[in-house]
Amino acid sequence: LEANFKHISTHQFDFFQFPLILDLSDRENTYNVHAEAPIIGVFSRINYDQPTIMFLFAFQLLLKRMPQAKMYFYGKAMTEQFQQFYNQTAEILGISDALEFKGHVPNLKKSIEEDKISMGWMNIGNSTLGYSSIEISSFGLPVTFFNIDEHDPSKIDNRLNVFNDLESFVEHSFDVLSDEEKLKEESNKICDFIQTNHNTKVNIKHLENYFNKSIKK
Repeated sequence: LEANFKHISTHQFDFFQFPLILDLSDRENTYNVHAEAPIIGVFSRINYDQPTIMFLFAFQLLLKRMPQAKMYFYGKAMTEQFQQFYNQTAEILGISDALEFKGHVPNLKKSIEEDKISMGWMNIGNSTLGYSSIEISSFGLPVTFFNIDEHDPSKIDNRLNVFNDLESFVEHSFDVLSDEEKLKEESNKICDFIQTNHNTKVNIKHLENYFNKSIKK
């Protein structure tokens, strides 16, 4: 957003980034480790404004190291053409037998638990998480993020695992999925991040403090 105002030489704008927040008062870490036959979950619409095609290529790389792995896509395809494109890409990559498109699901927590999802793969843009990422992380599901903009992943909170290239993305996923203790550790880290950064009670207080400071200027 700030880049849009670079052409203005003198301005009095003050930027305050306010994250998407949810009422997390009833949320707790309910994650159960499933490491023997890991299942990756992608929770996103299949559409041009939600780039997820790279996860098919990443999964091909992961399958070479973990032949027992599976991947489930949760989310509605906005058009039949997009769904066909993903299906054709999966066939070309040779991953169709280990891949399922689940479509839209009304209850993410229920799907994670019943389908025994081991890890989520999600994208991240502008150093911020979208609704689905916050939702699945609030239940303690470990998530590996693929960065889809120019932001430096090293400057994003160290409780999040964010990568710019498929090799590092897959390497980290494999490393965590191969170790039950690391899965538990990542689960606790991301759950803590969500509770402190996307919790309504915490962030409303931050916003109140910001307004109070602005009034005094």
